[in-house]
Amino acid sequence: MKKSKTMNKKGKGGVLIPVVAVLVVLLLGLAVYGIYQIKPTTTQTFTQTGAGAGTGGGTTVVTTNPTISVAAEDAQLSGTSVGNALTFSLNNGAFGSTPTTAVPGQTITMLVTNGTTYHNLVVPQFVAAVNSFPVKVKMNKNSTITENMYTTTGLVLANGVGVQNQTDLGEAQSYNLKDEMTPTSLTNTQDLLCVLELIAGTNATVSPAGAILSSSDGKATVTAMGTSTPSWYTPVGTGSRIWLYKVSALNGGQTYTFNNALKADTAKRFSATSYFKKACYTYENFIDPTSGQPAYDVADSQGTLKSMARYTYSAYFQ
Repeated sequence: MKKSKTMNKKGKGGVLIPVVAVLVVLLLGLAVYGIYQIKPTTTQTFTQTGAGAGTGGGTTVVTTNPTISVAAEDAQLSGTSVGNALTFSLNNGAFGSTPTTAVPGQTITMLVTNGTTYHNLVVPQFVAAVNSFPVKVKMNKNSTITENMYTTTGLVLANGVGVQNQTDLGEAQSYNLKDEMTPTSLTNTQDLLCVLELIAGTNATVSPAGAILSSSDGKATVTAMGTSTPSWYTPVGTGSRIWLYKVSALNGGQTYTFNNALKADTAKRFSATSYFKKACYTYENFIDPTSGQPAYDVADSQGTLKSMARYTYSAYFQ
């Protein structure tokens, strides 16, 4: 009887082993079959998945390369479409001489322009994909600025050549001219390069700088950029001295308060022949003619001014 029980146990084991083996072989076969079913037939076939793929949100096989395009809207008026022109470069190549379609995986640098209303925009090193177009971008509308500059006693300085309205305080004196700049609502200046010019530059101190621009309210960042006269800037007088300052972008709808600090040198003064001018130029995105690549500046490498706007305030001493 014991021997008979042992034989029955072996019989059960003999039935289970073949069944397991058959299941393993069947599963392996299905996996291999599935792999070959989803393998792309060419390198130009790409699979788009997710809710954007077809009306049912399933998987759609796309066999054509996508057309490169952008959809621009106002940066501060959501949903407001902005007309634009597009220039681009594939894989760091030349701008404007490339096909209008992209192979997914290519890097694309795009320059989006609108003309004279919106500042140019650069989309750098965008990696193309089947469902990535149009690329959505937001563009800054160019600002008009209302500006008021005040004398040391708080009176509004008349803005214009030949208007003598800042009293000469005497030799080696300092002047602090309050300066308010208010861009129109829902606009943006982008960064600015401000040129401060004194026509009687030899009368100003060297250290500290004869003309210093600073932010009084901390809303903008001001950085000294040197004293060389840019090739694209024409000074008012032959004896002028120049100071350059970079100012961070001014956003519309609020007032930014600055201070123009002027300092006459020892035994010198800003008399009626002295003239102060402040001119701020917008930084822009453009394709530089020398490098053929995007640049962000007020002028290109050949000295051509690229600014969309210039904001100028001038005042004479009396």
